[in-house]
Amino acid sequence: MCIAITTWNGRVAPVFDVAGSAELCQHSPAGLKRQILPLPAGNGLEKLALLRRQGVRLLICGAISRPLYQAACAQGIEVIPFVAGALEDILHDWQQGCLQQRARTMPGCRRGRCCQRRGRTLTSPAAGPEMPEP
Repeated sequence: MCIAITTWNGRVAPVFDVAGSAELCQHSPAGLKRQILPLPAGNGLEKLALLRRQGVRLLICGAISRPLYQAACAQGIEVIPFVAGALEDILHDWQQGCLQQRARTMPGCRRGRCCQRRGRTLTSPAAGPEMPEP
């Protein structure tokens, strides 16, 4: 399976919508094949189209807007959003199959709930059907 992790300075990029690059990773007989892929500036749909053309089936990223999350899912790309941490740590956890069990979520996010403020909670796209407006 080919995965993409949006990157910035050796860490998961904080927001997919404006990420400038992604690390593509795929298991091969020789081990883990890795490649840095520059992402187009601007339109997030162009980023998703490029990832799809590269054969990406899983996207690991920081925050992602609901429209882009839904577009990725519609294109057959599974998304694990609100991930934070060093790229090497995230890759290690993914290879071990424990990425979602570890505390690798962005600050303010836990158990699928994010952005707690003023008594309201926004759910991550993966956690619930609708994300209430702030």
